[in-house]
Amino acid sequence: MGQSLSQLYIHLTFGTKGRKPFITDYIRSNLHAYMATILKNMKARH
Repeated sequence: MGQSLSQLYIHLTFGTKGRKPFITDYIRSNLHAYMATILKNMKARH
């Protein structure tokens, strides 16, 4: 019996209004850690 598999790749890009540099290095590192935790809890693979 056959098996059907699929993969979905998503590339997220963030930008601020007017392209102003509001995302500082401190915020960026916290944002990446937060997103990594959310994706890990969703059992996303990298």
